[in-house]
Amino acid sequence: MPRNKCRRRVGINPEITCFKAQGISKRNLGNISLELDEIESLRLKDLSELNQEECARRMNISTSTFQRILNSAHQKVAQALLGGKSIIINSKLCQTETEQAHKVRGQKLELGKVAQNSLNKSTIINQKTMPNRNGTGPAGQGSRTGRSQGNCAVNSNRNQSGPGGNCICPKCGEKVAHTTGQACYLQKCSKCSEAMIREA
Repeated sequence: MPRNKCRRRVGINPEITCFKAQGISKRNLGNISLELDEIESLRLKDLSELNQEECARRMNISTSTFQRILNSAHQKVAQALLGGKSIIINSKLCQTETEQAHKVRGQKLELGKVAQNSLNKSTIINQKTMPNRNGTGPAGQGSRTGRSQGNCAVNSNRNQSGPGGNCICPKCGEKVAHTTGQACYLQKCSKCSEAMIREA
């Protein structure tokens, strides 16, 4: 199955799409079909006299592809002139885009690149500032009243209490003996009803 043609930039849309020998009915002539990208290659190279690299850039294709299109156009024109055939410009079967359409498409691509760059920068910043589970991230700013209470932090200098120890109220300092198998945060302080935490 042949590949689909790459989108090509074409800066013209010719109003006259048929050329034939004078004095001969069209029905009696053979036809040579020129694609719109072939007409554009003739315009850029032969009429505007641009170099091949510039022509390819303007059509948004590689130089080798441009050369192939140009060679095909030259061959078809020669066949029509020397063989007495009519030339039909076929603009319906060729994937093309006008200069304006290409400009809009380019702007959308540029916006997409800007958005991706912003996302990449944000990712880099997060990688530098968020903890990486290796002790290199910034110190936490919370009250250390979460379920784990920070006791499992890597490289932590806090003493691990083990099964014994005390539960302490972070608000008034009230202490009670820790009950094995029951998390301190499930207990309420008898004085201020604040959730208890494990004593360091």
